[in-house]
Amino acid sequence: MTGSSLRRIASVLWVIIAGVGATAQFGGVELDFDAPHPSVTRTGYAVYPLTITNPTQRDRRVRIVIDGDRAWGPHLSEVYLEVEAPAESTLRTRVLQPPVEIGTSARVWIDGRIQRDRLAVPRVMHGIDSHMHSGWAVSRGGGPFPPIAVDESLPFVFRELLDDGSAPRSGLGGGFFLSRGLQFAPHGAGAWPTSWHAWSRFAVAMLRAHEHESMRPAARAAMEQWVCSGGVLVLIGPETLPAPLARGAVPTDDSDSGRGYRLGFGSIVLADSFDPNNTADAAVFQSLMHDLFLEVHTNLHRTDPGYGANDAERAMALAPDNAVPTRTLLGLVTVFALLVGPANMLVLAKLRRRTLLFATVPILGLAFAAGIFLLGIFQGGISPRAETASVTILDQAAARATTRGHRGYYAPLTPGDGLRFDGDTQIRPLFGMAPHGHAYERRGLAIDLTDGQHLGAGWIRPRVPEHFLLSKQQRERARV
Repeated sequence: MTGSSLRRIASVLWVIIAGVGATAQFGGVELDFDAPHPSVTRTGYAVYPLTITNPTQRDRRVRIVIDGDRAWGPHLSEVYLEVEAPAESTLRTRVLQPPVEIGTSARVWIDGRIQRDRLAVPRVMHGIDSHMHSGWAVSRGGGPFPPIAVDESLPFVFRELLDDGSAPRSGLGGGFFLSRGLQFAPHGAGAWPTSWHAWSRFAVAMLRAHEHESMRPAARAAMEQWVCSGGVLVLIGPETLPAPLARGAVPTDDSDSGRGYRLGFGSIVLADSFDPNNTADAAVFQSLMHDLFLEVHTNLHRTDPGYGANDAERAMALAPDNAVPTRTLLGLVTVFALLVGPANMLVLAKLRRRTLLFATVPILGLAFAAGIFLLGIFQGGISPRAETASVTILDQAAARATTRGHRGYYAPLTPGDGLRFDGDTQIRPLFGMAPHGHAYERRGLAIDLTDGQHLGAGWIRPRVPEHFLLSKQQRERARV
């Protein structure tokens, strides 16, 4: 059995178990971990809802540490979360997973005491290398097409049109084709995500107008944030754009299958030219999907360049030009050879202490090694560098600022405190890719979610440029 076959079997097994949550009791406190949906993604954030029930009559301090368990590729070695659970109450929080694999179990501390049992983590396949395990792939630079969130009330026949393999496999542009590779994530009225972090795993959301109206306010607000950050929303049925989305939306050229709008970095399509209950409108639906995939292709490259660490370094050169000074190095080696050899021998012979060769040779060697080390440090400087290239779209009507950026770091020495971001920022690290297509192995990638997102020291390696793609939304009442 080939390696690819084994990876596909593993992916199917993960899909079967991914939807199963994990519940356990520790020291009288119940922890309930829910699995994110869908099961295989590599973009955005996976959000794990965590419910902590404390029936006791005193406040409890709960600490969870998810340990990494992968032997290859980049993975989060530790994910920390520490919260205070009030007495006789239920606390709902979340664990955020950037697109880097995590482990399948966690250590638990209650009031500072580590518990004997471990908490199972309902891990999904979410990370830079997820597409390497999956049989579901749509060609886009070797990666999968992000999943499509769909209104569960849509007739199944239209989802079949996307997924039956009979749709055209060429002519869509940008390397896209319709195939069984597409993932669908059906959602009902009460199940739409209420966090834009959870929406970020989707490329497209398709729903009827009445479903949008029946959404919880928090879900509608999160969806609007997601669209502004680069998502594509397809509303089936309405003739006009709903009022909450109309603020800041800019009309674009209409197509045969709907009317388009730009909202921040994303797009909205009003598909009112076909009836989803009428199978005779299949051709119109195919035309819609053709236009839609092209739009997604544009948005993905606008908000997610799809490049790796080497491309990022070419776009933002951070490492100093530390070309080896050949003449200087040759001169130092020559001086070292003369000192440790003839000069050392002559001096010790004159002092009649030749036995000291056993001490002077290693001492001189260590001295020259330290000198070359210090020369390298001072040549590149000792202060860390950080550069940011970003674009911000200010929606004055909605008092909202959406920012997409590329931030690079270069540090001669590892910063002791790591990197800190707030909880609303999305972080995508850019790892170097090995020739076989996997990201290079990275260890020591710890993240503390107790107060925002604190990336440990292992994220920044000494004298190696590190790059991150960032996305953030915030309320902004400033005007131009």
